[in-house]
Amino acid sequence: MSFGPEEDAGEYLPPSRTGTNRALLPGIFLIIVGVVNLLMSAGGGVMGFTFGQMPQADLQKAFDDLKADQRDAMKQMGVNSAEDLRSLYVRWGYGAGVVWAVAALFSLLGGILMCIRKARGLAIVGAIIATIPCLSPSSCPCLFGMGIGIWALVVLFSEDVKEAFR
Repeated sequence: MSFGPEEDAGEYLPPSRTGTNRALLPGIFLIIVGVVNLLMSAGGGVMGFTFGQMPQADLQKAFDDLKADQRDAMKQMGVNSAEDLRSLYVRWGYGAGVVWAVAALFSLLGGILMCIRKARGLAIVGAIIATIPCLSPSSCPCLFGMGIGIWALVVLFSEDVKEAFR
């Protein structure tokens, strides 16, 4: 049916855009979570690099300054020398940095896909990753990442947004 100038257009209702509008704002915030997590992953890499470059004398002094209970806890983890301490911080710093960077890229990609309403499954994965504290540093002590991830999931599972992704 077409509407010419002489026809009454009062019956025409534009298609609903509720789902498209609802996915945009949480998608933008999911992108922000991804960028913040990416920056925090760089902090893990910097920590690994810093401890890897720390002079042996400074590292030995830090190890010697540990209290008895701290030293016992370190020995339980297998840290018996300053070099073991360096190895622990380097491995965990680089390891956390890499894991956080990969997870941040998923959240970032999920937010972008949510904004353009493509690949709903990957958008869901990005939102889930944003809610997991060990993968998303912005969610660690229940900061903003967890709330934004849950919000994005609620929106992604609503019927009008599901329809907008089709």
